[in-house]
Amino acid sequence: MGTMRARWKAILAVAFGLGVWGAAGTDSLRAGEPLSPVELRETAASRVCLVTARNGLGLARGYATGFLIGDGRFVLTDLATLVQPGVVRAEVRFEDGTTRTARRFGFAESVLGVAAIALDGEKPLRPGFVLAAEESPVDGSVAVTSAGWEWGATLKLAKGRLVAGKAASALAAEAGCEPPAAQQAFMSVNGGVVVGASGSPVLDGQGNAVGIWLAIAGKGGPIDVVVPVPAVRRALLSAKPELKDFADLPAPLWPARVQRITGETPSPAALAQTVRSIRAQVVCKKCKGTGTIIVTRVVGQHKVGGMVQADVRRDRETCPDCGGEGTVMDDSAYKVLTLLADQALRISLDAGVEERAREAARANVVNVLEAMGKLTGRSRRAFIDAAVKGLDGGAGDSPRGFVIYAQVRETLKGPDGDYVVFAPFHSSRLLAARKDGLSVLSGEGQDPPAGQGPPVLSYGRWVVLAVVAEGAFDLEGRKVVFVRPAAWVPGPSLGPSPSRERPPGKSDPGRPPRREGGAPGFFGL
Repeated sequence: MGTMRARWKAILAVAFGLGVWGAAGTDSLRAGEPLSPVELRETAASRVCLVTARNGLGLARGYATGFLIGDGRFVLTDLATLVQPGVVRAEVRFEDGTTRTARRFGFAESVLGVAAIALDGEKPLRPGFVLAAEESPVDGSVAVTSAGWEWGATLKLAKGRLVAGKAASALAAEAGCEPPAAQQAFMSVNGGVVVGASGSPVLDGQGNAVGIWLAIAGKGGPIDVVVPVPAVRRALLSAKPELKDFADLPAPLWPARVQRITGETPSPAALAQTVRSIRAQVVCKKCKGTGTIIVTRVVGQHKVGGMVQADVRRDRETCPDCGGEGTVMDDSAYKVLTLLADQALRISLDAGVEERAREAARANVVNVLEAMGKLTGRSRRAFIDAAVKGLDGGAGDSPRGFVIYAQVRETLKGPDGDYVVFAPFHSSRLLAARKDGLSVLSGEGQDPPAGQGPPVLSYGRWVVLAVVAEGAFDLEGRKVVFVRPAAWVPGPSLGPSPSRERPPGKSDPGRPPRREGGAPGFFGL
């Protein structure tokens, strides 16, 4: 057993690239020789990957940046993204389209906030970045390049200079968490980092990794932290040589800004502009929202001092453009509504946005949804038609925003928790949202008295729902579209409650419980 353990310790040391640096071939990194900007870009493209953390249903729970280390069997990445609820595997993708899957990790450290995940497959991809063994000067004299997948979408590089960062105790005070027992000094980059790319390597001029950028959520706003790679290297050298399932990952010490959906987080001002745009487009321009217009008619004539003047009468009539509703809904207006849903969700998911800004964004969306719930007649029909057209034609294009009338149908169990199922009006699609992702949990019972609490998502209730769809999947035998709700409000009743085949929240007693296959052991047996 001791011999076998020593053998695997040697194997992991080589795989991590910490004991042997003699990788051969033209793809190996060079030591001491400065790289040109083109060479640095090519080096990053082949070694820096997008890491997508997925649950048992294959749904993305978060996005981070990672990079190959050692001989290419391991990827070093952001720990916080991997510990999202229900995550069982990670998918890594490089700019050339190469993908690999990781289901186990060989190293994870809470204070450093990083983990080394083991890529599936017998052969390593290519040699990874050299991990610096000595601390870099933090006086601004070292020029560095951060390489990461901006907002989880595109590989970008940003230049800056390495400077001193915060001590662990100061970082804990700013982040609002307990300080670690061990002393640790972090670094920072003066210049630029790739936003929305936690886990990005910070490279020196030779293309060696000297730091790892992490996105931390502070009490007063986002905190940019660069973890010194020598500290990570030392921790890797002392790590126990074994692979474990993601379920055994430790929780990170620092509150993280996890990128939960690909794409940029808009500013609260951008969302406010979208709200103003919706109001401008939905209000009937002919009657300015009143529902009536003044019509002037000539009903006769008379003479005054030898001059013939027309007799006119001004009548208030129903506006022909909106049919007296004061609102006009068309495809262009609905398109702005979908943008609102998308922007609001991104703001609510970004821990780097101030809490008051997130609350203001949600309040804006709720106000718009309440207005959509009050639509009647032709405006309501046009809204329904636009929503069904968008949902039935593009729910597979994710992420994509939708605003719809829907009815709460049931609660189904997934491998990572309960999902609430919604049936959109006049659509064959079913939507499923994680129960813990709803602003108010689903449940039975009547709404609380006015002023004593929010409405309840009870079975059969009609709602106006603003969501972002992220793709279809199977849930307890049903084809559903996974959505993340930005907000919901009680909507108009568009039909009776469906006959209940089973109580919400309870699985079909005739269906055997879902069973997940166990991960292979350390020796693959």
